[in-house]
Amino acid sequence: MSITGLLLAGGKSSRFGTPKALATYKNKLLYQYSFEALQVVTNQIVTISVPHLQKTFQKQGRLVVVDRNEVKGKGPLAGIYTGMNSIKSDWYVVIPCDMPLIDGKVLNKIVDARMEKYDAIIPKVFGKVQPLVGVYHCRTAPIIQSFLQKDNLKVMALVNELYVKYLDEHDLQLSENIFQNINYQEDLKRIGKS
Repeated sequence: MSITGLLLAGGKSSRFGTPKALATYKNKLLYQYSFEALQVVTNQIVTISVPHLQKTFQKQGRLVVVDRNEVKGKGPLAGIYTGMNSIKSDWYVVIPCDMPLIDGKVLNKIVDARMEKYDAIIPKVFGKVQPLVGVYHCRTAPIIQSFLQKDNLKVMALVNELYVKYLDEHDLQLSENIFQNINYQEDLKRIGKS
């Protein structure tokens, strides 16, 4: 079964102030943490970004696509859908560019839990579902397309329609919540202290 990594790096970063994918955290660009985590589970990785960052990622040797015209500006679901339509695969491992504490070991546990009967395998750690870090079967693409066509852009609404296997902090062997995303400059300082 083929696996493709989808790195979501196309958000507006309006709260952050600058493109957060290219922000530096511990001497590394933020998106590189997610890219390296994906490399543990697959060598086929697509970065989904916005047109003004496309060349920046390409210069670093990344395969980059931008949201398809019909879904442009429709958030993470558009990115997932665009990624799924850029490369055929059985499964897609999704991770955003702004969760630098997630490593390849965690993604590997999520990937290893996949079974054909599930549409998705998603962490639910410390009581919170993390739908932007997960593994989605290719059969979810038409469902995502339907959500986008109806302008139903909530990722949790999609998850509620899927047959999902949830993995908790015990399944993932976590003692702390590594599912912390970066929305503000101050968040980089906060997670740097943890």
